[in-house]
Amino acid sequence: MKLIFEFVNQHPKYKWKKDEQIKRSIDIGNPQPVGEKFSYADINYLLLTEIIEQKTQQPFYAAIRNLLRYKELNLTKTWFINVEQYPENTLPLAHQYASKYNWDSYAIDPSWDLYGGGGIAATAKEAALFFQYVFDGKIIQDKQLLEAMHTYVLPPDKSKYCLGIYHFDMGFNAYYHGGWWGTDVIYSPESDATITVFTLQKGFQHVINPFIGKEFQKLLIAESAIK
Repeated sequence: MKLIFEFVNQHPKYKWKKDEQIKRSIDIGNPQPVGEKFSYADINYLLLTEIIEQKTQQPFYAAIRNLLRYKELNLTKTWFINVEQYPENTLPLAHQYASKYNWDSYAIDPSWDLYGGGGIAATAKEAALFFQYVFDGKIIQDKQLLEAMHTYVLPPDKSKYCLGIYHFDMGFNAYYHGGWWGTDVIYSPESDATITVFTLQKGFQHVINPFIGKEFQKLLIAESAIK
């Protein structure tokens, strides 16, 4: 990944193609032995969009929108940036920053992280609703598949990653995923509630977002006690 970040840093407006990203990942990647070690890599999601396009005969963004039932669930302000139309009556995207590279999200062509590993834009409300709908079984209705998604692939002392979702102890049981720029979504099964946190300065989310999640959990516990 370091080599890709260096390239993006030097060519912030470069327009990537998916095939090019897959080839570059193959060229510079360091695959780990299956079942022994986990290392997160967006290449897995790029390959997944290839499978989706082959199976559905649709562009990945259109297929994902249909497969995940955006229309039925009224998710009207969630979209793949630059390849789908900007939703009507939606405020401009927030500027997000990465001080390590002196990046402003507006200055970087989004194609560097677009084709499955990232690229989804949404309001905070819809990001939370989507995660809640996942765990409520409104998106993935196969209970066995949903259970597999939040089951550890490796022993938890080796990796906290399940199948597309992290499982953490944040002082409470929590399922989580986040975006590179500093967006986190956290679901609490005990409270059956979700919180989304958008941190505009990358790096701070690892300090701020878990704290907000813990405070959120305290409020839910207090509310439950009152009821």
